[in-house]
Amino acid sequence: GYLAGWSQLSFGTTTPSLSTTRKYRGAQSVKLVGGAAGQDAFLAATVNGLVPGEKYTASAWLYVESITAGAYAGRSIGVQTPMSFSSNDTLSASHATGQWVRKSLTFTMPANDTSATIRLYAPQGVVYWDAAQIEAGDVATSYSPRTDEILPGTIQAAQIAANEKGVQELTRMVAHFGLDMVRAYMRH
Repeated sequence: GYLAGWSQLSFGTTTPSLSTTRKYRGAQSVKLVGGAAGQDAFLAATVNGLVPGEKYTASAWLYVESITAGAYAGRSIGVQTPMSFSSNDTLSASHATGQWVRKSLTFTMPANDTSATIRLYAPQGVVYWDAAQIEAGDVATSYSPRTDEILPGTIQAAQIAANEKGVQELTRMVAHFGLDMVRAYMRH
């Protein structure tokens, strides 16, 4: 389908579609038009091959065009594993509109679990989600598409290699100096 890898799980009248009107990265985003206030409506995608006991961060960029009531329990992004559920509960009727905001959630994989499902929630209104990812660690980093996600001719191999080297070096610095020190240096 047009939302490859994503399932619409909704107990209401939310309608998902692809949009080229609003996008944070790439050529399109997912537009969710929500129905009833407080409905438990979301898109979900499962990621396999995660390591039990390891920390991961799920994140995605959200653009709220209009909102009259929050999503169920104010949820924006959630993560479901076979043994646990957690969510970032920051999508209420008072949420900022007209700008891209990154929503993230750090979680630890339970013992014996290797898959997690990321959920992107829909409030009553119109929202766009883009650049969803799950990555190792407790920090949401810049979205970095896999090589097979890049359209031919848009990014040169040298650019990809340079970006990958930068990610490696930054990861090395965080491991050596600690995240607080690196953040302090970057703000200096």
